[in-house]
Amino acid sequence: MACDEEAGVTSQGRTRTEAIENLDGAVALYNGEIGRPPTDEELREWGIDPEKNRTAGDLPSVLSGPIDGDGDTADNSSEGTQPEDERVVTRDFSGADVRKVLANAGNFRTDRQRGSHVVMKWEHPRGPAVEQPTVVVPLHDSLAIGTLRDIGEAAGMRDFDEFCR
Repeated sequence: MACDEEAGVTSQGRTRTEAIENLDGAVALYNGEIGRPPTDEELREWGIDPEKNRTAGDLPSVLSGPIDGDGDTADNSSEGTQPEDERVVTRDFSGADVRKVLANAGNFRTDRQRGSHVVMKWEHPRGPAVEQPTVVVPLHDSLAIGTLRDIGEAAGMRDFDEFCR
């Protein structure tokens, strides 16, 4: 696993060299230097309705929680938490799984893709004055737990276990 903390992007690979190469592409994609928007046909293949490939409403509660009138997220981070050693992810997630969940349950839209990475954005209905998470999802067959956690954090999750359900 490799992480660019400045961009908040994580990727992985079978070797350290592959992880770093994948990260370079993911950061370039995140920064808009490469990639293209998906076609409606691609969205359908991924299980995403093209008509719904846009942000709508608030982030779901599993992410940042309800957004108040000022555009800030409610701070519910201590509610329902478990000690770190009791948290267990009980299944593998692919990048395609995460992309579908963020699109269909998280109201993230697929912005662009290149190779094995996709950029997804959530845009607040009130515009850019409100924090708008951008997430890079590596489209690998299985995501490492650290990669999955970093994607969740970039998406604004507040409860990792709930995010993985």
